Amino acid sequence: MAGIYIHIPFCSSKCYYCDFFSGPCLSVDVKQQFSQALIQEYETRKTALEGPVNTIYIGGGTPSQMPSAAYDELFIHLPKDTAEFTMEVNPEDVDRDFAKWLSKSPVNRVSMGVQSFITSELEAIGRRHTPGKAAEAVEMLRDTGIRNVSLDLMFGLPGQTVSSFAESLERTLSLKPEHISAYALMLEPGTRLTAMINAGKISEPDSDEAERMYQHLCDTLRENGYEHYEISNFALPGYRSRHNSSYWDFTPYLGLGPSAHSYLGGRRYFNAPAVRKYIENPCNPVADESLNHSKSIDEYVMVRLRTADGISLDDFEKRFGPQSLGNLLKRADRISSKLLQEDGYLRIPEELWIVADPIIIELFED
Repeated sequence: MAGIYIHIPFCSSKCYYCDFFSGPCLSVDVKQQFSQALIQEYETRKTALEGPVNTIYIGGGTPSQMPSAAYDELFIHLPKDTAEFTMEVNPEDVDRDFAKWLSKSPVNRVSMGVQSFITSELEAIGRRHTPGKAAEAVEMLRDTGIRNVSLDLMFGLPGQTVSSFAESLERTLSLKPEHISAYALMLEPGTRLTAMINAGKISEPDSDEAERMYQHLCDTLRENGYEHYEISNFALPGYRSRHNSSYWDFTPYLGLGPSAHSYLGGRRYFNAPAVRKYIENPCNPVADESLNHSKSIDEYVMVRLRTADGISLDDFEKRFGPQSLGNLLKRADRISSKLLQEDGYLRIPEELWIVADPIIIELFED
């Protein structure tokens, strides 16, 4: 199986925390040219895909900022009858016409960036929607037949408390999403939020408070029947994100659009992060990287230990050989108090997922 990721780089405004490649919405003509470039890139590069396409994911940016007519033309070219076809949307873009169009399109899963149900917290990170609009958008999707909805939340926001996060989580659960993603705020260099904190305009979020929010998140979603299958991801049974899970399984995928990455034939490819350059030449990734043995091991360890499944020791040995497995287990023995080793798997316990990164680094080979 294989996957396709499509990056739509347009946004009405930049969220204060965001460092993804995105920019202001351009004219309809430019968006149409961009859509044609996506088609051209796909038609040129699709032969590199290994096996039938199982998942498609349209992310951004804000995919719901693209005209539906441009998607209609793009969808004609993409593989049909994929098991999972996700589109990211923002609440403010969802009206009844959009929801109706979406329900008749090949998209069968919607991921919505809610982030918070507290007005002051949304304003603090530059989100344009209101809590009421987010709830209304979900109801519109439901009314038109969308039956697989994922909602994004954030914790550790400026001014956020455990109590206010609990309120956002409660309102999220009231909408009965099949999937919930929850991300800790990351203060990335060059973002408006980082600049505001550095200038003393707002206070840096408290990390201990964020840990308490995460613990509340894990406990509450477990009590409500959600599987915690990856550090930031929770799903009702049968609703794990197949596309994101394929990244963690090293399934080949083709990335389309500016700044998109691909993983094909054991190599990584990168598209230039520039819209006009992409429109002029959409079929020429700017770089590719073949991971050496040590880097491949480190990447495998990094992504697999973020999941509830963890590292299959049998799979690790098949991929990297018995000597590398022996070395991994030696490193694991040195930090055995932070790991679980059972049933042929190596895992980080859920209660330590909030501090997983330094544990994972201790297991790196390189």
